[in-house]
Amino acid sequence: MTQYQGDSSYKDKLVIVIGGTSGIGFAVAKACVEHGAKVVVAGRSQGKVDGAIERLRTVADEQSKVRGYICDLSSPDVEENVRLLFDFATHNRDHKVHHIVNTAGQMGSPLALKDTTAEDVLNICQARVVGDVIIAKLSLQYLEASHTSSYTMTGGLGTYKPVAGYSVRDGLGGAKDALARSLALEIKPIRVNLINPGAVQTELFDQFAGMCGEEVIDGIRGKAVLGRIGQPEDLAEAYLGIMKNYFITGSIVNIDGGYQLT
Repeated sequence: MTQYQGDSSYKDKLVIVIGGTSGIGFAVAKACVEHGAKVVVAGRSQGKVDGAIERLRTVADEQSKVRGYICDLSSPDVEENVRLLFDFATHNRDHKVHHIVNTAGQMGSPLALKDTTAEDVLNICQARVVGDVIIAKLSLQYLEASHTSSYTMTGGLGTYKPVAGYSVRDGLGGAKDALARSLALEIKPIRVNLINPGAVQTELFDQFAGMCGEEVIDGIRGKAVLGRIGQPEDLAEAYLGIMKNYFITGSIVNIDGGYQLT
């Protein structure tokens, strides 16, 4: 009989968290480090990467278990960027990766349909979808080919509760749903899943709150069944749960405090 998988599920596992320098990604990286995993965080700037490494090493049992690398998924050179990240993480393929998490993304400003250009659509697609595809493609060369390995993507609830002015972003969120299910078939036995967070108090959310005002934030809070804005740590629990649940793949997990129910 298979024993219950406790916290030892993460011990010395190699986890790459793209977008792991802040917000939900940092919370995921921190939780992995606290459970004894070897973690590589990736962000778009050296300053953010260095800052995340410094903070994560305060909770690591060994400082060498925490490393970081610059990787920009919005770059036209995204495939080379991801390849270099994976080479760095695995010491040029001397080791296998066990889990990849991608939380990278930007909230973005509203974009009215009448003002939308083809270039806008391509740029948003690059940032929200292309990176996920390239990560999946290259993961086959670096992830251990096992049902114990996982790739977890991050979307948003706009797919299910769209907002005017975010048609392109919300539409591409639907593409992520389909992509997660398709990739689960194409790169099996590696498990692929998608988490769609609701309102979570990250640095990006704080920027959004600053633009919209407290009244809008109170409205968002009031529409959640639980009556609160989520915290990054709430979401981190879900990512770690997916990593160690060896029977979940092709799943879309919405974590929103009941926002969709109202």
